[in-house]
Amino acid sequence: EYSRVLRSVHSGTDLETALNAAWDSVPGHLHETLHMIRRHNHANGDPATMANACVKVRTEMRNDIHGHREKLYLDLALEAQVKASIERGFTQCGSSEAVMALLQPALENLCLTTPYNRELCRCLCDMQRLPDGWSRQREGALQAVAVLDRVRRALGELSDVTSGAMQPHADRLGHAISDIPQWQRELFTEELIRSSPAFAVSLLLSTVDPMLRAAAELGVWQIISPIGSATVGRVEVVEGLHLVQDKVYSEPTVLVSNEVSGEEEIPDGVVALITPHAPDVLSHVSVRARNCQARATVRERATLQ
Repeated sequence: EYSRVLRSVHSGTDLETALNAAWDSVPGHLHETLHMIRRHNHANGDPATMANACVKVRTEMRNDIHGHREKLYLDLALEAQVKASIERGFTQCGSSEAVMALLQPALENLCLTTPYNRELCRCLCDMQRLPDGWSRQREGALQAVAVLDRVRRALGELSDVTSGAMQPHADRLGHAISDIPQWQRELFTEELIRSSPAFAVSLLLSTVDPMLRAAAELGVWQIISPIGSATVGRVEVVEGLHLVQDKVYSEPTVLVSNEVSGEEEIPDGVVALITPHAPDVLSHVSVRARNCQARATVRERATLQ
């Protein structure tokens, strides 16, 4: 009985269940692609092939899912499958070309899901226009870096918009249910963002960024969350951000941290964080940095020392 209930709860976005339910309503020319998706799903096939196939079907169906429950569930299942394929395959990418081969369907998947996606779509178009052999030329690598910087900013804006829309509801629910603490209510919204297709794009950005910056011969500094004015404070060096995350600084402080995992809080009084680690753009510490701080990342540890 428990197994039956569990399957019924999760079957809506289960790929196999969604494929079977929507099969007859999907245009016939997509059946071959759906067969391939089914085979790759059972065999844990190539992540890029799987992601591109899922995106192709989502694109073909995008105007027909409204008012059609089975197609909507299939669209949700394909969206989740793209994310799962990328999270499974991104660690196997040994070159910038391999990462970009995953990044393109990941970004297209996000465009299909996000209602206000003009900048993301423009970034996708510019990514598709990168010249042949771009990764072997400094100029091509610079173009790729410029596109990905725009994608990163768009992800940050998407995160902020989602948080602004969902956090009031999370606060009301938290109070109504059992007066859940504020930090837990804030985590609800952040986890909602990280469970979306945006997270797969963010993972790939973090993976490919050092490769492209090296190919483009860029400097070792990278601004993660810029602010409009100069930041001034007393410099303090710590081994890890987690060691001081609960500390309250009595004066503006520029914190230099050797280790940042991405899950820490930024201490009160810290006006800037400098670290050789670049947490994911959708990580907890990155969200905090965009909200109230400036954070610079140093790619080379020797430069920081």
